[in-house]
Amino acid sequence: DEIMPMLGEFSFLDQSTQSLGKQEDYLILEQNEQVIMNLLREGDALSIDQLQLATKFPLSVITSSITMLEIQGFVSKRADGNYEAT
Repeated sequence: DEIMPMLGEFSFLDQSTQSLGKQEDYLILEQNEQVIMNLLREGDALSIDQLQLATKFPLSVITSSITMLEIQGFVSKRADGNYEAT
C-alpha cells in the first residue's frame, strides 16, 4: 500500500522522456554528441571506426557518446554494427 503513493512521485519521468528524439531535443546534447548526430543525420549509417575517423575524437569519447545517444533514443545500432540516426 505504501509503495504506490511513492511511485506516483516519479510519474514526471514518463512525461519528460516521451518527447525524446524530436529535433528540439538535440539542444540537450553535449557538443561531441551533437557532432556525431550531425554526421549520422547526413544519411549514411556509420561504424565506430568511421565516426572516430570523421571526428578525430578518442575512441572512449565516441563509445560513451554513442551509448548516451542510444539510451536517449537518438541513434540505433543496425544488424551490421553500424549506427544510424533514429
